[in-house]
Amino acid sequence: MSYLKVLIVGQMFDKKSGGGITLSNLFEGWDINNLAVVTCNIENPDFSTCKKVYYIGASEIERGFPFNLKNPETSNSRIFNANTIPVELINKNKVSIGKLEKIKDYLITITGQIHRRRRFKLSKDFVNWLNEFSPDLIYSQLSSLELIRFVNKIRCYNNVPLALHIMDDWPISITNKQKSIFKFYWSRIIGKELKKIFNQASVLMSISQSMSDAYLSRYNKIFIPFHNPISLDSWLSKSKNDWRCEKVFKIIYTGRIGTANNNSILFISNVIDKLNQVEIKIKLDIYASNIDNIQVELFNSMKGVELKQAISHALMPDLLSRYDLLLLPLDFDKEGIEFARYSMPTKSSEYMISGTPTLVFAHPKTALAQHALKHGWAYVVSDYSTEKLVFAINKLSKDENLRKEIGIRAKEYAIKNFDSKIVREKFKNALQINH
Repeated sequence: MSYLKVLIVGQMFDKKSGGGITLSNLFEGWDINNLAVVTCNIENPDFSTCKKVYYIGASEIERGFPFNLKNPETSNSRIFNANTIPVELINKNKVSIGKLEKIKDYLITITGQIHRRRRFKLSKDFVNWLNEFSPDLIYSQLSSLELIRFVNKIRCYNNVPLALHIMDDWPISITNKQKSIFKFYWSRIIGKELKKIFNQASVLMSISQSMSDAYLSRYNKIFIPFHNPISLDSWLSKSKNDWRCEKVFKIIYTGRIGTANNNSILFISNVIDKLNQVEIKIKLDIYASNIDNIQVELFNSMKGVELKQAISHALMPDLLSRYDLLLLPLDFDKEGIEFARYSMPTKSSEYMISGTPTLVFAHPKTALAQHALKHGWAYVVSDYSTEKLVFAINKLSKDENLRKEIGIRAKEYAIKNFDSKIVREKFKNALQINH
């Protein structure tokens, strides 16, 4: 079986972020010598699928005035061909910043200068590395203006086909989320650059059918949906087959807390706190992948709510099956809806295959709520209502047959639609379109 040599630009392989997990699962089994990554963000790296990494440093970064007056880039470019990365590069993204830096970042964001503070360039070292790898295809999960421009520079230099994979509707949400006073100007610039690179791409992919439908209307382009596939061999042996629960009804949320879900997770935590005023009958464990950036004391002060450090992704099949209910929330405010409207959280397919029933708490306009309702793989609460959320939790905690029905239906849907062997073959064929 032949595999294209694919250069992945931007997203690093990892087993914690949604983009990294999806990337790892889509390319699992690929010829490891035919994959390479160029990135400026190395955090929780996973080298089981790809070992060739070019870390973007000062040599590849240009800064315009006034950002060039004090260049914060001290890290040089690095080339990795092994499964280790210096600790200082991984920790570079975890350094806390002071009050003055936060004010400066706010001013950069509010004025829209965040979109022009740096550009990536093709340095001599990078070009030599690129020539040595000699990719057949460029793949990127675009997420910013600087990444669009960098991908386009590489494409123009290499003159090889380009595959783009959109994870969420950031083209709409990025300027609104940053609340820039020049958001209309930057929205127009980003939209123009995005349409240009879409026209140059050989393969366009989305994270969900809803996004593909929306983008067909918005950009007049066909996007092939590819969601996070799952290894049935790894999950089915651990999936739930007993839906009885003990005295305490155990709920779990796993993943990042932040844009598009922070408010809803806090809302649900407060509801559970109220339900447990007399005694703890409902327990919510939150395994947060970004626990260092969360107010731990706030969550842990609520009765029955506990914030925990995320565990290895390899342990997830066993963990999810030990709970009575899985939580999949999205925010109901304008910003949250814009960001996640057409997205399907990476963990959706994993929640389904676990056999543990899922509670979706999301606005009715989101693809997540609509998909769960249409295919019946979760219990859906689509109103930002304490009363309806309490009703749902009480009903699910008391009705074993309902939990079993939802769990089995979800598992059957996952087996049919997210089998990694089938999805990876379709993905490989999609990337072969010009070869």
